[in-house]
Amino acid sequence: MKYRFGLLGKKLAHSLSKIIMEEFFDESGISGEYLLIELKDHKSFCRFASNALKEKVFDGFNVTVPYKEWAFSISKRKKEETEKTGSANVLYLENNEIVGANTDVYGFVKSLTNNFPDIKVGRALVVGAGGAARAVIYGLSMIGVGEIVVVSRTVEKALNLKNFFSEKLNVPLAVKNMKEVEENDGKFDLIVNATPVGMFPESDMSPLSEKILNRISDRGIVFDLIYNPIKTKLLRICEQRSINTLNGLEMLVLQAAESFRIWTGIYPHTEKAFKKAYKVLK
Repeated sequence: MKYRFGLLGKKLAHSLSKIIMEEFFDESGISGEYLLIELKDHKSFCRFASNALKEKVFDGFNVTVPYKEWAFSISKRKKEETEKTGSANVLYLENNEIVGANTDVYGFVKSLTNNFPDIKVGRALVVGAGGAARAVIYGLSMIGVGEIVVVSRTVEKALNLKNFFSEKLNVPLAVKNMKEVEENDGKFDLIVNATPVGMFPESDMSPLSEKILNRISDRGIVFDLIYNPIKTKLLRICEQRSINTLNGLEMLVLQAAESFRIWTGIYPHTEKAFKKAYKVLK
């Protein structure tokens, strides 16, 4: 049997998902292909994803920006993490029904705890209000965060996110603007950039001002989910200030590995895929 998977999204030219998945095929001795498929809007995304799965042209999809919430909407059945986040980054067919899963939660939590096994997060700041931010918020609730503050350029989207989570989390969640956080807030043990600001080719941008970084606690961590470039402007600034940092490459590989397991029943070794992806970025 030859599997056929794909990544659905926009602006996929610099995606590493194909490289990672092809390494998983080789490692696992499984025959398959992985395609990058750009779709211009949510209507074409919903139509293509639904038809390709139901007609069994594809065995599964990963979904990236900006369609994760639309992937949730077309899922007939939803895994727990999907229900809890309102976002899906994995689609597949089971018993002729489209199933939505969210492996971003797994990738985020495992990457964070792999690199900081003793982490204790009293307060966390999440920048962004899209599908990635939803996975981060739910993941933080799983590791026992005390409070979450969300900032976003789109206030309406952030308030919708807060309303969505209001009955799903036992964690205080507040929406604030950047100025409030800069001037009138306490310390954060973790800051997560869940926006594409600073991603290649706009690598000279940072989603945060240096004033925000003054709010990081002594042992605090800045986790930028971006993986291209490996060191974003935000992470370079943090390193200059001796702030603990983490980029999104391991999270990318880990969520891909969990996707692969969902589709094939095999959890692949991740070391070679990580090294191969890292080498491409270097």
